[in-house]
Amino acid sequence: MHPRTVARPILCLGLFLLLAVTAFAGPYDSYLKASDIEKATGMKGVKFVERMAKKGAGGDLNFATAEGKLIVMVQVVDKNNYGGYKQLCFKSDIKGIGDQAMEGATISGAPSNLLAFTKGTQCVALTAFADPFNFGKKNMLTIAQLTDLAKTIASRMK
Repeated sequence: MHPRTVARPILCLGLFLLLAVTAFAGPYDSYLKASDIEKATGMKGVKFVERMAKKGAGGDLNFATAEGKLIVMVQVVDKNNYGGYKQLCFKSDIKGIGDQAMEGATISGAPSNLLAFTKGTQCVALTAFADPFNFGKKNMLTIAQLTDLAKTIASRMK
């Protein structure tokens, strides 16, 4: 196995953990609600999960299924962090969200599960969790669903 194949996911995970710890302190509750996720996905019983209330819930906003399976984590950081997402996880640019946007994968070779965008001085990253029944093959949300959620967030940002 090539060292870059091993290092990339580890670096990407490290970046996410670092950003989760250093994320802006502030109220982002108005950016996204459980009802927005239900509307975009058709899921029922989506619930908000407090930061660090469970393993994996390291974002500023975290949402889970009624059964407690994490669906998506949203991190709000300084726009300068966008370059890190692009360097480690980039698959393609996305038009029509904020100032710039991209999709990517946090695990090399896995389906895209990340959408990051900038608007003003902030960078927002939405990371979909893997489907626990199809790990590595399917995520809880598609890029199309993450795009809908990102557009909702961008429309609510100051």
